[in-house]
Amino acid sequence: MLCYLNSARRVLQRIDVSEMSRSDINSMLAARGFRKEADAQQQGDEGAERSYGVPDEAPKPIVDEAAESVRVDL
Repeated sequence: MLCYLNSARRVLQRIDVSEMSRSDINSMLAARGFRKEADAQQQGDEGAERSYGVPDEAPKPIVDEAAESVRVDL
């Protein structure tokens, strides 16, 4: 799981996400193949709802923090 989060963070650092909504970020990560399907399979939930990237219920500062790191790294 930690490897997944580090990979997703590297993708977000290369893109300016400051103007993107969480659902846009989730869609972008899903399009790049970042999925948490392994979590659902480990729990045995075949029909479990799968989440992508940044969860919608995540507090806004997490996304803003990622956007700040993008500006610094560029």
